[in-house]
Amino acid sequence: MKFIETMKYINKQTKNEPESLLKYRNTEPNSGFDGYDKTDLRKALIEEQGHICAYCMGEISLDINENSKPKTEIEHIKPRQKYKDIDKSLELNYFNMVAVCNGLSTSYPEKLECHHCDKTNVGEGKMNGMVDLKKLNPLRKDSSEDLVEYNLNGEILSKNKNSDVEHDLNVVLNLNNDALKQKRKTRIEVLKEKLKKDKPLQDWNRDFFDKYIQEYSETNDGKFIPYCMTLIWFLESLKSKGRYK
Repeated sequence: MKFIETMKYINKQTKNEPESLLKYRNTEPNSGFDGYDKTDLRKALIEEQGHICAYCMGEISLDINENSKPKTEIEHIKPRQKYKDIDKSLELNYFNMVAVCNGLSTSYPEKLECHHCDKTNVGEGKMNGMVDLKKLNPLRKDSSEDLVEYNLNGEILSKNKNSDVEHDLNVVLNLNNDALKQKRKTRIEVLKEKLKKDKPLQDWNRDFFDKYIQEYSETNDGKFIPYCMTLIWFLESLKSKGRYK
């Protein structure tokens, strides 16, 4: 069985970079990221990623939260603070940027155990600005594929119990907090019911699963289904069972 990556691979392309960022980088190279109006960039990243978070794969959008701030954050894979004196150009490099969710930090500001993605704020959490992911990287296929598996409780696990992968999942990104596990578990349960409604159990086969795998592998109106890779993992796990032909 092929295990599916926790983070969906993002195929970044030069054509997706907004003209405003390119112009700013060429004309205001010393002004830094904070001086740039990020409206165009945020929109471009969201569309490039099919409206799902680069880390947890939850839904992201241009909506404004209860604190009058965008619900989507712009994350630097190589943190700005850590690399500011090593390679200043990374701050405005489109290929170092992804869009991520608010990580429950706005909904539960006091519950640090809930915070995830780039909002983990304890120990080696991403928010301190000095932590790199050791193994996982949504921008590289060879650093995301075949590294993890899920279970029916919504957990993400290192396929080979790799300590670096486990560290990225559970410490740096906190992708196994209870809220995220429940969301993934619920999505799987909803998919189970959808499969049963679509076709009787005795008629399930690999072609049937492939139909759904194809559906969750593609965007609909430019959007992926949130947590789509969890659903693809579940379908692949069914497909691998010997009783289905």
